[in-house]
Amino acid sequence: MPTVHIQDTAGALRSAAIAALATLIVLNLGMFASTLAGVEPHPPGARGPYIAATAALATATLLQLMAARGGAVPLLALTALAFIPGVGPHKFFTEAAARDLAPVIIVGTGALVTLVVVALRLHRLQREVASGPPLRAATGAAR
Repeated sequence: MPTVHIQDTAGALRSAAIAALATLIVLNLGMFASTLAGVEPHPPGARGPYIAATAALATATLLQLMAARGGAVPLLALTALAFIPGVGPHKFFTEAAARDLAPVIIVGTGALVTLVVVALRLHRLQREVASGPPLRAATGAAR
């Protein structure tokens, strides 16, 4: 069975997080555009700053992930938490227009779950690397 390298695993997790963040950014752009255009159902105008703040946070997290820096894990968790009020699964129970918003809620919830799973797995991977035994250089010398 082939050995999965830590970098390969981390790279795959980062790719999944990047896709989820891009999804949330596009959903935010759609919500913002529908607010400006007045297309029903749209978020109330007072939600504009929230939409801008979550889009900015998602963009910062996306850039951090693309730079492959270690600080992305807390940002992933924070970004997922920030998006819950806008696209979380509770919207099915709290929104009058939940049927019309179902695609946004389903896709948004999927992206949120992806971010949380990736954050947890990357955190676990970082802890394993930090607490693991030091890697030894392979030598071709016979015993």
